Amino acid sequence: MPPGRAAWFRIRRRPHSSAWYGRNGLRTSGRWAGSGESLMYVALPTGRVVSTIQESTEEMDVTVTGGPGSSVRYAGAVRTRSQVFLLSEEFLSAP
Repeated sequence: MPPGRAAWFRIRRRPHSSAWYGRNGLRTSGRWAGSGESLMYVALPTGRVVSTIQESTEEMDVTVTGGPGSSVRYAGAVRTRSQVFLLSEEFLSAP
């Protein structure tokens, strides 16, 4: 898209960390943190989103305890990235 014909928006999800608590006889402890970002390009003449990119990360190390000797630990890390582009009819009908 030619310069000046699109606007871009950047949205950031600040790093967060969850607090843990007990409920229904279960207790949780540990850490679950994440952050993310989205970038959107919008065509000014039409107002359509022509491109979007999203990235996020999460890390967790959580233990759920149900009583003496009864616990489960979940640990891991995830990183995701997705991209979506709007294609024109001319592009789709090209040989």
